[in-house]
Amino acid sequence: MLAMMAVVLVGCEKDPEPDPVDPVAPVITIGMEKITIDLKNQSALAVPVKVTSEDADLTSVKVFVMIGEGATAFPYDLELVTIFEDARVWEKTYTAADFGDGLNLIPQGVALSFNVEAQAGELVADPKSAVIEVVGWPVPLEGPAAFTWIRNGNSIDGEKENNIESFGITINRNVDRALYIEMKKKGADKFVKFDAAEWAKMENKEDLIPAIEAAPECVDAQGNFYIEMKNNPNLNIVLATKYKGEYYIMYLKTFETELLPSGTKNTIKGEYKGSALIK
Repeated sequence: MLAMMAVVLVGCEKDPEPDPVDPVAPVITIGMEKITIDLKNQSALAVPVKVTSEDADLTSVKVFVMIGEGATAFPYDLELVTIFEDARVWEKTYTAADFGDGLNLIPQGVALSFNVEAQAGELVADPKSAVIEVVGWPVPLEGPAAFTWIRNGNSIDGEKENNIESFGITINRNVDRALYIEMKKKGADKFVKFDAAEWAKMENKEDLIPAIEAAPECVDAQGNFYIEMKNNPNLNIVLATKYKGEYYIMYLKTFETELLPSGTKNTIKGEYKGSALIK
């Protein structure tokens, strides 16, 4: 009898209550651990982001780039999405248009990271981050360096780094008693003239090289280019050449003429910048 009662009592015991399950926070996925931004080919940029939530509707997603490191770091916000409708999944692929022009203005060498934060009500996701590497930075031109171009009588004077012929052009002759000087190509593949304002604008190889290649030759049908010298001591003329694979932009500042027993001496002074300095 006692054995039967024990069996009945054991059979009446309740199953233990399961432990309560904590709600799960949203999960963030960034499609790559390292993001490469090529400033020369930003059309290739594509960063997929996905946020999923199992136990509650998503309420916000924040996407930003952190600029710098440590206490001095600051965010560059790309997007703050507030989700009002029922949504358990949010995803987007970020392209160059989403990053905008802001990254182009950041100095080379500054640490960058791509960051995503998300919430579903009170549930906060573990933030995710990916390192950003920026490549394809513009290459600055060498210079400026000073030059002095001299045509003394029938000869070209000056050291190699100053000699006009080091740029693939030459002063061919004086015209009308040095009222004009006649210039020609002497080995240059291109010889062009720019507006004076272009001198200050040309800072990088990526600016200068295509500009020279696209510009028309400044010489006439006989291959001559003339500079008027009469009453023109301040030239403010900008020329450019392509010579022996290098590209140069020259700012002609001042001009002087001297009448010597040996002939007319013309002196042009200015500065140049280029893909390389002449040595």
